[in-house]
Amino acid sequence: MRITLKWVETKSSNYTCNFNGSLLMDPLQQCLFTIFSTLVALSCCVYFYQSSKKRSRSCHRPHAPTRWSATHPQRLGSNKVLVVSSWEMAKECFTVHDKVFPTRLNTVASRLLTYDSAMFGFAPYGPYWREMRKIATVELLSSNRIDMLEHIRVSEMKTAIRELYIFWLGKGSGESGVCVDMKQWFGDLTHNIALRMVGGKRYFGPNVDCEEAEARRCKKLMRDFSDLFGVFVLSDAIPFLGWLDFQGHEKAMKRTAKELDRFVRGWLEEHKQRRLMSGGVIEEQDFMDVLLNIIEDADIGGFDADTINKATCLVLVFAGNDTTVVALTWALSLLLNNPCVLKKAQDELDMHVGKHRQLQESDIKNLVYLKAVVKEALRLYPPVPVIGLRAALEDCTLSTGYHISSGKRFPSPPLFVCFGIHRKMVSLGTEAKLPVIDFSNQNLKPGSPEWDLAKHQVRQALEEYSCFEASLDQVLELRDSVFGGLEQLFDLPLETKKLYVSDKTFRGYFGHPSKLLESMMVDESQIAENIEQRLIPTLWPQGNTSFSKTLVCFAELSTRLEKTIRRMVLESFGVDKYTDELSDNMNYMLKLIKYKAPPNGEPASGIIDHHDQNMLTLLYQNEVDGLQFQNKDGEWKNVKPSPNSFIVLVGESLRAWLNGGLSSTYHHVLMKGNKARYGLGLFAGTRAGYHVKAAEELVNDENPSMFKPFDYEDYLGFYLSHVILGRGGSPLEQYCGV
Repeated sequence: MRITLKWVETKSSNYTCNFNGSLLMDPLQQCLFTIFSTLVALSCCVYFYQSSKKRSRSCHRPHAPTRWSATHPQRLGSNKVLVVSSWEMAKECFTVHDKVFPTRLNTVASRLLTYDSAMFGFAPYGPYWREMRKIATVELLSSNRIDMLEHIRVSEMKTAIRELYIFWLGKGSGESGVCVDMKQWFGDLTHNIALRMVGGKRYFGPNVDCEEAEARRCKKLMRDFSDLFGVFVLSDAIPFLGWLDFQGHEKAMKRTAKELDRFVRGWLEEHKQRRLMSGGVIEEQDFMDVLLNIIEDADIGGFDADTINKATCLVLVFAGNDTTVVALTWALSLLLNNPCVLKKAQDELDMHVGKHRQLQESDIKNLVYLKAVVKEALRLYPPVPVIGLRAALEDCTLSTGYHISSGKRFPSPPLFVCFGIHRKMVSLGTEAKLPVIDFSNQNLKPGSPEWDLAKHQVRQALEEYSCFEASLDQVLELRDSVFGGLEQLFDLPLETKKLYVSDKTFRGYFGHPSKLLESMMVDESQIAENIEQRLIPTLWPQGNTSFSKTLVCFAELSTRLEKTIRRMVLESFGVDKYTDELSDNMNYMLKLIKYKAPPNGEPASGIIDHHDQNMLTLLYQNEVDGLQFQNKDGEWKNVKPSPNSFIVLVGESLRAWLNGGLSSTYHHVLMKGNKARYGLGLFAGTRAGYHVKAAEELVNDENPSMFKPFDYEDYLGFYLSHVILGRGGSPLEQYCGV
């Protein structure tokens, strides 16, 4: 089945809302109304102009704000508002000053559309809000309750996919496919799930539980409710004009609230009647049934039980619908516009779920990359870009020097701009988007167009980042056996692991002083006997054929990939005539790595900042992050490879061989969380006796040689003493720098 996703921007009723709430007026009334409105507008302009010249009595600042100020005051009509657009200040408001800003401002929409703020999402902070929050958290949205209603989500998803398939059969073909309005599809799906979980009703799509007229009315009411919460009401900005219902929004709100109440009252009566007929015992309870059992005839905060039930059910329906639709639509759009990310997500699904069954909710915990995609979509395009105005219960002063008053006449509530906060976190955080280069293509042969393109990408990535992500689908076949075997290996007794020794520097078993890192380095791993006849028999005298074959296959695969990348690098510098010479003198060391989870999950250094000293390093890891590299600006960036990717790093030996043509990768491992990080590293260095020296084509008067020729194996001894003694500066430059 092929479905074409077509994104169309239209001025549909989903985005605009017309309310015929204005009164019919004769020409004289229209003329008088126009004159009066003009006078009011002019008076407001004069008032705001005069007020802008006066120093704010409730919110003052020590310096003028810039475009990217963390906080700066603005006017919203006659109200003074503090705009918070940095995550540090938002965190301060919600942690240090959480008792100051627990409540929302009381707007016209929250009064008229929410049963006079009976919906706890819009209720002022107090006993009623705390009680309803407890009921919603413990009784309605608990893990047990959500699991009990899982069958609703599963059945609705199957129904939606089946309807999509039927639609494709009826109007599409295997060649052309069909166009699907995904926003509407997501909307019908989420509305049906929410409505069935809350009230046991299904109103959207085919096979609804009601007549067509009732379904249309439900859609219209929900659309009107959402739209009316987003309209500008004059009295919210200018309170003394509350008597003027400009554009008829207040009248439309009252009408919508009345119709919505009549609609939900019908659900409530049905539930009461069903409860009465069953003697109070209902096997499958939706949220409305649960609330009937809990609050029954209670009177909380001055609201009767029916009002509380209706308000709570409605707020749960509305809170989970539009936000989910917007998040899903943006996530899908971003995936379609980033094919590499889409491919990684598909690979993860194929690995953990496969193609022979449907995704289940229990699979989500294993889909680390897909969860990261959703989080990134929410960061870039939050469904609600602005958190509603918060009212201050008492005066406070923020760390930036802004004073916020709780006075009724001159309040200065903060307005949190999520869009700005999330976007600014990009420059403050440690996220990085390394270039992803695909090496899975069977046509990737020297001289082919595919080869030349990949070669250009490799050179560009290494010059910009000194590292990149190499995608190789074949490694997925080894992934489970690789990391399963590594867990078995490092679970062996310490005495057994210490039996694997070597007289060469950095080979054999190694336990880091931090006690987080332990590793084993296999020398000449391109020779299968070094794994099959040395490593495995030392650790498992009885043998471990499965893991032995896995390591041999991995070493062969990663060695071929290193040779391909190194050849591309040499060709890009015009020194590919040395390809065979280097290949004949290359020693591949396979490092088996485990980083333990830090104590208490607190961030801890797994390995210090360093440059690798070999030519190229290929790292392959499990789903636990920790690797960070330093970019040109000195910022540390997280590396999050996909399951089918290696991270390729430049070492100091290659920097010397290219006479500084590429910079080596400065990196470290920072562990956090409660999971161990397993990995395999292929370190490509040169054999003893071979002298690393800059290619003569890359040395001239303008670019004199940076290093004297050196033996890599001899240099490793100097490097080890340099690290142990904690000396500063570049070890290679101190060893053989010109």
